[in-house]
This record gives sequence, structure tokens and C-alpha cells, in this order.
Amino acid sequence: MYVDGFIVAVPKKNIAAYRKMSTKCGKVWREHGAPDYREWVAVAVKVGKLTSFPRAVKLKPSETVVFSWITPTSHVPSATRSTRK
Repeated sequence: MYVDGFIVAVPKKNIAAYRKMSTKCGKVWREHGAPDYREWVAVAVKVGKLTSFPRAVKLKPSETVVFSWITPTSHVPSATRSTRK
């Protein structure tokens, strides 16, 4: 199994629209075999000294960080799937 994840900066005023769009995306990913889709909207993520999610997306004061996680196990090439039972 492997996981696809991504982080994006979303303007705080657009969170409702982003959630609506991500709900549709989650349905599409599941229709195409993803067994799980999760999403988190940051509430209080501190900027790290060297690295952090806010630094990774060059977060502006009017934005928040969104982290999405998709487990597309059905799309793993057969050569990389475990054959153990």
C-alpha cells in the first residue's frame, strides 16, 4: 500500500468552497478505486524554525493549510503489491 498526500494553502474565506470541491473529489477518487480519502484543515499550525507545513506552502496571513491523504491501493502496480497471504 502507498499513500498520496498533498498540502495546499487555501484562503480562509474560501474554506467552504474548498470543502465542497474536496467532497466531490473524494467521491471521484473512491469511484476509481481509492479505499480512503481524508482531509484536514489546519487550525493552529505553528511555523517551524527550519521547515513546516506553513513554510512548505509559503502561507500568507489570510490563508490556512489543508492536508489531503488518498490511499489508492487498487492503483498499485502488480509488481509492487505484496504477494503474502
